[in-house]
This record gives sequence, structure tokens and C-alpha cells, in this order.
Amino acid sequence: MKQLLGKFLLWSVFFFATTDSLAANAVRESPAELRIGVLPYMSTERLMARYTPLRIYLQRVLQRPVRLMTAPTFASYLERARHYEYDLYLTAPHFAVLAETESQYQRVSHFQRELDASFVVLQDAPVRTLADLKGKRVTTPDSLAIVTAMAEDALRHAGLEIDKTVEVVHAPSHNAAVLAVANGQSDAAVVSSSVFESMSADIRARVRVLDRTPKVPNIMFMASPKSVDADYQAIKSAMENFGESEEGKAFFLETGYIGMAPISDFDMDRVRPYANALRPGTQR
Repeated sequence: MKQLLGKFLLWSVFFFATTDSLAANAVRESPAELRIGVLPYMSTERLMARYTPLRIYLQRVLQRPVRLMTAPTFASYLERARHYEYDLYLTAPHFAVLAETESQYQRVSHFQRELDASFVVLQDAPVRTLADLKGKRVTTPDSLAIVTAMAEDALRHAGLEIDKTVEVVHAPSHNAAVLAVANGQSDAAVVSSSVFESMSADIRARVRVLDRTPKVPNIMFMASPKSVDADYQAIKSAMENFGESEEGKAFFLETGYIGMAPISDFDMDRVRPYANALRPGTQR
């Protein structure tokens, strides 16, 4: 009896040790979650819905869990990127310059459709040019948004002085900026043209486009330098082929971003002045 008990105890130790070892190996061998940071230029709910096709596509192609993440503000989003909280960083082009030069993020791709900002006013507003916004209130997205910087440049070019001859206030998102005009809280709003096109027909019918800014490269995807080269290459290849997938076709049809393209030095150089302006003590 003692011998049988001894054998049972030995077998139990062996069994549970083996089971624990197999479980540990399974954990080690399971693919790590890919964390995608999404620039908070819309409400979190809309962002998650908009980029779900990308999440599903990458999860299928890379054969690993994929999670969409964001932040409450542009400033906190930048800070989280500096701490490498995102493996794939979907961001404004001037933020991409900072990510590359200051945090060694690697280039992946960008949307082919170029980015411009639209000034929108109520349909019956008496203003006809940007100069007519003298003494008026203009609502823009986050103060760090590139469309905000582009719009302020356009206002200066029209002879207006920010917060002197024209008041500039900031809203939490592009949509909120346009709603401020639609609801009579602001005389004009600044919004990414592609975001404006995706807004509800009811909102767009209440406003009109007064003017547009010059264009710059659009949203860019950057990979964390903490990714091993094999992961980086796999992500880069997947992103380059996103437009050919069923998920990608649906995404680009819905958003109007057209497709993906590699990020060139010329792309970075075009938005570098906006990136430099974000650094303390520098101006555009």
C-alpha cells in the first residue's frame, strides 16, 4: 500500500509539473498582441468603428491578436507614443516626423489621399472669403492637430491675426468643431476635408465650404522601434497590401482615403516645419 501511494505521489508530481511546463510553453509561444494606436481625431466610438476593418485584417494576416487603442487628447497620445505603448502608431504626419526623429519609430505607410483642411460656415453666412472672418470666432480641432496649424497659416495669409483680429478656439474633435457652427456657437469651423465628407448628410446640408488649405501628406503609420525586424517587415508588408483585401476595399470606400503608399523623405520634409513648430522655442 505504501508503495502504491508513493508511486501515485510521484506520478502526480510528474503530471502536474509536465502540465505546468506545457502551459508555460503555450504562453511563451502564443503570438503577442499587436497594439494599434489610433489618433483621437474623432470620438472613441467612431474611431473604433472606423478602424475595425483594419484590426480584423491584420489579425487575420498576421495571425496574432490585434487591439485598437487611443488616448483622450492629442497631447496624451503623443506622450503614450513616446513611452512606446503602441506597436503600430497611426498618427498625423507631423507627429510621425517627431516619432521618427525623437523616438526612432520606423516608417510603414500612409494614406494616398492628401490631407487638406476645409473652412466651413453656415449656408446663409454672409462671409465670402477668409478675410471676412475678421472679428469672428473660428473653431478648430485640437490645438496640436496639423489641420489647425494649416488653418492658422491660411488665416494669417488672409491678413488676420490669431486671437487678435480673429478668435480661434479648439474643440475635442473635427466633428465637434463643425457642430459648433451648425449649432450657432461659432462663425466658422476647420475640419479635415475627408472627415467632413464622411459626416452625416444632415450636418453637411446645414453648412458650406468657405475655403480650403493647401495639401500635405495624410495620416501615417509608424512601427515601434521595439518591434523585432521580422515583425516590422510582416506589419509593413501587410499594410502595403491592405487595399487589396476585402476589409481594405470596404475601409477605403467608406473613408475616401483611396489607398496606401510608402512614406518617402519628400513626404516627411513637406510636414517637417509643422513638426518643428511643436518643439519648444520654435515657430513655423
